[in-house]
Amino acid sequence: MSEQVLCKDCKHSFRKFSDWLWHGSSSFAYSCRKSYKPEHMEHDPVLGSRKVPAKYDSCGVARIGNPSRTDRCGEDGKFWEPKYKSGLFTLIKHVS
Repeated sequence: MSEQVLCKDCKHSFRKFSDWLWHGSSSFAYSCRKSYKPEHMEHDPVLGSRKVPAKYDSCGVARIGNPSRTDRCGEDGKFWEPKYKSGLFTLIKHVS
């Protein structure tokens, strides 16, 4: 069984100040840099075309286990990397 890894200890997770104010230390406050969605045009039949701004998904969405989505971390933390050097042994346990 692999080591349990947390998004708050991953180098890809971050919190904006506004997220910290609204969500505090809940799981919705953390966003994942690996789940970047670029801006794109979306066609709305009522309002016409509109530009959807770029955004990052929350870590909770990135950790949803969906086998058809290879761009997400999943429940096992596929893209997890330690934020600090002290997490190196956790990474070694996780990978093995």
